[in-house]
Amino acid sequence: MNVDRETVHRLAHLFTCPIGEFPIKYLGIPLHFDKLRREDIQPLVDKMLQRIAGWRGDLLSYSAKLILAGACLASIPIYLLSFYQIP
Repeated sequence: MNVDRETVHRLAHLFTCPIGEFPIKYLGIPLHFDKLRREDIQPLVDKMLQRIAGWRGDLLSYSAKLILAGACLASIPIYLLSFYQIP
């Protein structure tokens, strides 16, 4: 915030919020003042792999897996990428 420590503590007490440092998560999105590293994006990759794990069995047909992938997995990266400018 570019202010002294005393002001930061006073504002944190006034608004009853914790004092944190970057990178932080806001609405599940990692925020950073610089470029995001692989470690910052890894929870997103883990979340997608976790959703796919249940679909690996033979219980679903190929077309059902495609529909699930399109509906569920597409929303996760789109949500994340809506916050960042992609080169």
